[in-house]
Amino acid sequence: MKKFAGFLFVLITLFVFVHTSAAQIADVPIPERQAERMTEVMSKRLDLSEQQTQQVLDLNLKLAQKETGLLDNEELDFFERLEKLKGISTTREDKLQDILNDQQYEKYHSLNHRTRK
Repeated sequence: MKKFAGFLFVLITLFVFVHTSAAQIADVPIPERQAERMTEVMSKRLDLSEQQTQQVLDLNLKLAQKETGLLDNEELDFFERLEKLKGISTTREDKLQDILNDQQYEKYHSLNHRTRK
């Protein structure tokens, strides 16, 4: 009986933990989560300064919101969305070139294109 009670306690604790974590994640809108994750990865891989990290976060958030708006726009067909998404990607590349130093941008570019292959 003690084993069952212990098992039940662990199961309930695990359920509460998972439920709480899921609720916290659900409170953050998707573009914000996407921008934060992308910025976190970029910051680690490119060794960004605090100022660069904030600039990249602002950029990623702005562009993630645009991407979400495009994906939610039912008036655009697949190819129109694709063209607009390519434009957003080009904008990201251009803005990052202003934020990152040459070495960081080169590393970003190589990682980004290696991921796309």
